[in-house]
Amino acid sequence: MAKGPGYTIDDLIYYTGLFGGIIVTYVLLQNVPIHHIIRLIIALAVGAGTGWCATYFFSRTGGSGGDDGF
Repeated sequence: MAKGPGYTIDDLIYYTGLFGGIIVTYVLLQNVPIHHIIRLIIALAVGAGTGWCATYFFSRTGGSGGDDGF
């Protein structure tokens, strides 16, 4: 039986928060007069924080299910 890549639901939640936070922050900072690299760094920090908070919230409420070993 083939084994999958080993991703969990928690990984999906983290990356959804990460990329969602990056995209939303980058777009919201579009009209702020700062360099685009600085805007990307700010968006990365916000996205990482959003991903971590989403994973933490869902793991505390039992919504994600975590890694069931399947």
